[in-house]
Amino acid sequence: MRTNKLLYIAGPYSGDTQENIKRAEMVSVNLIRQGFHVITPHKNTAGYEKYEDGTLTYETWLKMDLDILSRCDAVYVMTGSEDSQGVKKEIEFARERGIQVIYEAEYPSDGFSLDEYYTMEMKI
Repeated sequence: MRTNKLLYIAGPYSGDTQENIKRAEMVSVNLIRQGFHVITPHKNTAGYEKYEDGTLTYETWLKMDLDILSRCDAVYVMTGSEDSQGVKKEIEFARERGIQVIYEAEYPSDGFSLDEYYTMEMKI
């Protein structure tokens, strides 16, 4: 029996934050409709940067996100994320731990099915 797979959605947060959150949300919804379970860090800590005070920093959020990523089956890298320093760190983290890396450019979120996941070649 095939079980749902947990995908970590990686994409830029900084810059046009509201647009980046909206885009990550749509990618997540598309993947959920295709049978995946997702964690979308954009939605998990949206707006928390206002609490950065020296004890809570960008590194706090990144450390927390990487901990969450360590529990996922794969990281799903949104198109247009190539220049994001956070996404680069997430990809590197995943590869170091043998977590599959899937690129939206190759597997668009609105058509990437759970069945296709099970037949694709493992990429790290």
